[in-house]
Amino acid sequence: MGFLSCFQKGSTIVSKRVKILIYLWVINVSFSLMVIAPIHALIKNDVSHSLMGDRLLEGLDFLWLGDVIYKFQNLVPMLAVWLAIPTLLHMLFYTFLNGGIIGSLKESQRKVTLKNFLTDCDAYAWKFFKLFLLSIPVYFIVIGLIYRLIGQITGLFTKNASTEWPLLVFSNVKTILFLLLFSVVNMFFDYAKIHLLFTRGRSVLKEAWITLQFLFSRFFRAWILYLFIALLGLLLFFIYMEIAYLLPKNHTLPILIVFIWQQMYIFSRLWIKLNFFASQMEFYRQGKTP
Repeated sequence: MGFLSCFQKGSTIVSKRVKILIYLWVINVSFSLMVIAPIHALIKNDVSHSLMGDRLLEGLDFLWLGDVIYKFQNLVPMLAVWLAIPTLLHMLFYTFLNGGIIGSLKESQRKVTLKNFLTDCDAYAWKFFKLFLLSIPVYFIVIGLIYRLIGQITGLFTKNASTEWPLLVFSNVKTILFLLLFSVVNMFFDYAKIHLLFTRGRSVLKEAWITLQFLFSRFFRAWILYLFIALLGLLLFFIYMEIAYLLPKNHTLPILIVFIWQQMYIFSRLWIKLNFFASQMEFYRQGKTP
């Protein structure tokens, strides 16, 4: 089956499971409010009795930002920790939610309810948590070691460069290679989650190895599907940024419009996330069919 057919079937499944998008949107908004609340309180306290608030409506004022960093320099480490903790919790929580997401997409004929969603989350939570622990050293190797190796290799071509062009070209090449490699790792763990959902195996390491074997003989077809959806997500991001840039932001009503546009973009990102799972699940089903 071609990647477009897998994507089309995956999109059809997602379109029938809109409740999952609503659940995830509520969770994302809740986490965002938790992170933004202390920063909002700090900004409100600093500008509520000055004219700076009107200036900030027109755009970020870097002089004000520098003044705030200097004024609240003792709070910066505390805010960094405050941002780090919700980020970690968000990652762990999504590890838990992935069971509900993939389980709801897998059982496409079953009605989506909060009870069924949470039941699937609970059923696969431990397996997905162990897979999350397995992913940490893998991402560390990709980000820490392989990216540095790529930098050293590209550095051989720019070491004696007489102009800036080789530096610019190979810097972009290094970034592209890293992103492609990163996409391969992300794709592998997506299929590992899907495989764990279809199998009753208890050893996550063994099932990850089976997933690797599954992808080995179908790598380029699976990767093209992944990159296609990733590029679609990138296109939606550029559309969002272009329209967000054109929207006025210095009045109450336009700010409300910007907020609505931001929420629409969040929904589109969640739609892309679900399409990754649904389309790859369809690819997995076809690959397992004799």
